Amino acid sequence: MFNLHYKQNRIYGLDIFRAIAILTVVIGHGLVILKTVFPATSRVVLPNGVEMFFVLSGFLIGQLIFKKLGNGNFSSWNDLVRFWKFRWFRTLPNYYLILAIDVLLAFFHINNQNVHNFSWKFLFFIQNFAWSFRGFFPESWSLSVEEWFYLLFPAALILLLHFGKQFSLKWRSLAIVLLFIAVPLTLKFLHAYEVPDMDKFTWGQEIRKVVIYRLDSIIIGVLFAWFKHFYGAKFSNWRYMLFFIGLVINVINRSFFVDLSPFYFQSAYLVVNGIAMAMLIPFFDGIKSGSGFFYRTFTYISIISYAMYVVHFSIVLSILLRWVDFDTMPNALLAYASYWLVTIVLSHVIYKYYEKPMTDLREKV
Repeated sequence: MFNLHYKQNRIYGLDIFRAIAILTVVIGHGLVILKTVFPATSRVVLPNGVEMFFVLSGFLIGQLIFKKLGNGNFSSWNDLVRFWKFRWFRTLPNYYLILAIDVLLAFFHINNQNVHNFSWKFLFFIQNFAWSFRGFFPESWSLSVEEWFYLLFPAALILLLHFGKQFSLKWRSLAIVLLFIAVPLTLKFLHAYEVPDMDKFTWGQEIRKVVIYRLDSIIIGVLFAWFKHFYGAKFSNWRYMLFFIGLVINVINRSFFVDLSPFYFQSAYLVVNGIAMAMLIPFFDGIKSGSGFFYRTFTYISIISYAMYVVHFSIVLSILLRWVDFDTMPNALLAYASYWLVTIVLSHVIYKYYEKPMTDLREKV
């Protein structure tokens, strides 16, 4: 029950990065429980965990793709289909399991979600493809962005690499990466030009959580994977400098530039934030191993992070919001402790008895 089996050749630093990402997400959402009895929690500023997940996903998948390209194992449509199957066994089972549970909980009024906000679009990850995202299964907006990245970028890479063969694979792949950054960024600039006075809530629903505007955040991670693949020595040697610059840019962007102008906020803010987050990756990628209590803790949180992400809000927090009054300190503290305990236990069980067995099937199929 308590032992988790996983591959031992993990990069400890990336486990730390992933653990920090999920912990900031769970902490940030859980503050809604405490804000009435501890008003100061509403002013807590945390790293943006979802953006960390985006750049990390792009970096990891980018490394896999560039390695396959270098070995000549990513050039045909059969290679692409194998890649998709490999990813789908990892991502789809948890998504559809939690989606089904959310529908049942909402139908029987067990959580605070409205079942009428569910539609067939959730089955195909198009609930927020090019239009505003509304509420149901709150975590799913980012999963849609990731799934469309897995679908579109590798397909475009295989297709477009057949052109411009007078140029090396390195520069052709970079051009495709930059194209996938430029298109969503251009769309954000055009939208900011057309709707200059959008409030932050509307921006969150219509820009931040919409697929066509967000693919660039994941591709930024791919850009750093390209950098590591073709310039590995510089990637390693520059890790401390990049880490420091990334931290500075992140703090400045979130503390000062966020209020610089509505146009900047709607157009460039997310891209700058993604670049700053990705600049931290070389440092963490350089931490290859570890030991002791903190090593085991970060690795464990990293392993169950996907399950934590999909259960903590739409299941655990949503049920608490439906049934618990947080206006008194005992209630709030008990609810917050329950929120963490149930999230971790439920994530552990889902990973061990559902997610891991489903992922292992991809080796057999």
